[in-house]
Amino acid sequence: MRREEYYRVYTKSLDTIKDVYDKIEKINEKYPYDQEKIYYFDVDVQTTYMLALNVLGQKINLLLVDFLKNLNHKDCVKFYDANSYKMFEKYQDVGFGCVADTISSRISINAPLENTINDVFGLVHEVSHLYKFVYKYRKENVAFMLLGEVIPIYSELLTYEYLIENYGNRTSFYNEILEKFDSTKMYTYNQFDKETCDRINVGQFKYSLGFIIALYLYDRHKIDPYTTEVDILNYALKLGKADFNQLMSILKVPIRIDNDKIYFTKNGLEELLKTYESNLISFVDNFNKAVKREEKYINNGVIKVLSK
Repeated sequence: MRREEYYRVYTKSLDTIKDVYDKIEKINEKYPYDQEKIYYFDVDVQTTYMLALNVLGQKINLLLVDFLKNLNHKDCVKFYDANSYKMFEKYQDVGFGCVADTISSRISINAPLENTINDVFGLVHEVSHLYKFVYKYRKENVAFMLLGEVIPIYSELLTYEYLIENYGNRTSFYNEILEKFDSTKMYTYNQFDKETCDRINVGQFKYSLGFIIALYLYDRHKIDPYTTEVDILNYALKLGKADFNQLMSILKVPIRIDNDKIYFTKNGLEELLKTYESNLISFVDNFNKAVKREEKYINNGVIKVLSK
C-alpha cells in the first residue's frame, strides 16, 4: 500500500516536479565544471573505515559510530572490490547498500570499494540510514519513502566539510557532491514522461528530493549548526511516525503535500532554488580552485596523500 501511495504522490505531482527540474536544469547549465580534472589518490579499506568513524563522530551522531563498530565487529560490513564480477554476483549490487533482514533482524552493509575517497562518502551514506534502527522507526510510511534519503545525503555534505577542514581543498572531495547536481540534471531529461513513467523513475525521485532538501539544511547548518542539528535529531526521531508535512515543519523546509500532491509554501520554491544555486556556485568555484592548486603540485612533484 505505501508503494502505491508513493506512486500516487509522484504521478499527481509530475507537473510540479517537471517545473522544478526545468528550472534546476537552467541553473546547472550556468556553472559547468570539468570532471576530468579530478585527481584521485589511493585510499585503502582501513583508512576508509577510520575516516567514516571520524566523520560520524565529529559531524553526525556518536550513536552511529557505535553502530558501525558493532556491525564491523560482527563482520556485517561487507567490504569487497567494486570491479569484481564474482562479488557482484554474490551481492547483486555494484553500489553501496544497507540491507536489513526483517525475519532475522540482521543488518548488514554492502561496501564495494573503489579504493578512493568516494568510498568514505558511500560508507557514511549507508551508515546514516541506520538512524531507522537507532531510533526504532515504527513503519515505513509514504513520508519515509519520500524522505528516506535526506539524512544520508546531508551526511555526505558533512563528509565533504570534514575532509576539507582536515585535509585541505582536494578535487576528489567534490566528486560525489557534484555528481548529485549532474544527476538532478539528468533526471530532467529522463524522469518526466508520463507515458513512460516506470518503477525505476519513481524510485529515483526520492534521491533528487533528498538532495534538494539536504542542500537547504546544509545552508542552515553553515549559519546555525546547533539549531540545525537539533531539528535534524527531532526529525530522525519522528521519521516513520509523523506524516510528510509534520516532518517538513520540523526541518523548516517549505515543501508540503495536500491531496497527494506536492506543493511549495509561499516563496518556498524560490528559497530552495536560491539555496541550490548558491551551493552549486560555491562547490564549482572551490573545485576549480582545487584544480589549480593540484595542477601546480602535480607539475612540481607528487601530491602527498591526505595531508594539507
